[in-house]
Amino acid sequence: MVILQRLFFICVNCILSFVYSRHCDITIRVKELRCDCSSRNVTFIPAECPSNTTDLLLMKNNLNSLGKKIFTRYTQLRYLDISSCNISAIDKSAFEKLTLLTELNLFDNPMKTFQGNIFAPLDDLQVLHISHDLLSTYPREAWSDVLNLTKVFTYGGPSNGSFAEIFSVMKNLHYFHCDYEGYVIHNYTFDSFKRTPLKYLCINGGIREIEIDTFAPLEVLSSLSTLGQRFSKLSNTLQALRVFENRQMDELDLSDNFKSYGEYVISADLFAYIGNICVKRLSLRDNDIRLIDASAFQKMKYRNCLETLDLSDYKWVYGPLRSFLEERRNYKLLLSDRGDGDVRPGQNRLAINIHVKRRDTTSFFQRLAQATGGEVYRTTKEEINVVLNDIIEVRIEN
Repeated sequence: MVILQRLFFICVNCILSFVYSRHCDITIRVKELRCDCSSRNVTFIPAECPSNTTDLLLMKNNLNSLGKKIFTRYTQLRYLDISSCNISAIDKSAFEKLTLLTELNLFDNPMKTFQGNIFAPLDDLQVLHISHDLLSTYPREAWSDVLNLTKVFTYGGPSNGSFAEIFSVMKNLHYFHCDYEGYVIHNYTFDSFKRTPLKYLCINGGIREIEIDTFAPLEVLSSLSTLGQRFSKLSNTLQALRVFENRQMDELDLSDNFKSYGEYVISADLFAYIGNICVKRLSLRDNDIRLIDASAFQKMKYRNCLETLDLSDYKWVYGPLRSFLEERRNYKLLLSDRGDGDVRPGQNRLAINIHVKRRDTTSFFQRLAQATGGEVYRTTKEEINVVLNDIIEVRIEN
């Protein structure tokens, strides 16, 4: 019986794909019916998708504008993507009846301002993709429409260097991903987030300078990513982390940074801006850093917090870590010192992902892992993962 049900499900899927193949492709999954009408050069909202469609994909079409109550056929929608549709205007009643919609993508449309409070019918809207400058024009008297947003993705702006005041009312906002347009992030850039519960921040763009108190308004931030900031300065970025001193954080992702200004060494003093944060995961992968001062790790105030360290894709392969471990003819690893002598199994675990370019690199880490009851395993031809367990102090003879 179960087999017959599965066969019937597959057949239904096939029939739907055939019947609705003129403009849209249908995909059926458990509790999801996706209608994909993207890149079909349509100039209207297709009426041929099933009325119980949950995910409607319309990106890369030529809709121009969205008229009154244009989506009333699709009252079960939870996800709507109308990005890159050349939309210049949206009627205030366009989203009426979409009370179940949780995610809306408005990216890459020429619309400059809102015609009324178009988000008012969207009681369950939690995730929004939108131009920052467009969002900044949402009517102030209707800001209550965005109270339930938990994730916001923006591009462009802010033109004055400060994110729009509308963010200040987002009392449920936990995640913010922005493509920042300027070269400098100012001390006042995130002022609108001061009273939000923002925990995760990802900044893309061509940033060259971060003012020293930039992140101060982000009082509960626990994860920061500046992925791909190739023009950022090593010394400037690390100093801007000082506002997180003594804070518990889940992640600092500084991958693919620091590639244009010739700063190739992290001194112990600079590394202290990281070491003074109780951070679980630290990524310094794919940077042009050539050396981390050997004493930097030893001087980490919260080295016992570190669980995952990503040093892959480095020019120097494992030089800084090896110099840290090296003491005369021995390798020494000291990452956890609770001070009370109380060590619990599995408490001090360090995972290292590293790019391998020399044979002796793998041999070195195999000996290190063996001494700690850990393991080394290869993930790709040139990459290994090293897991070290129960680390207090490790010495490995050369």
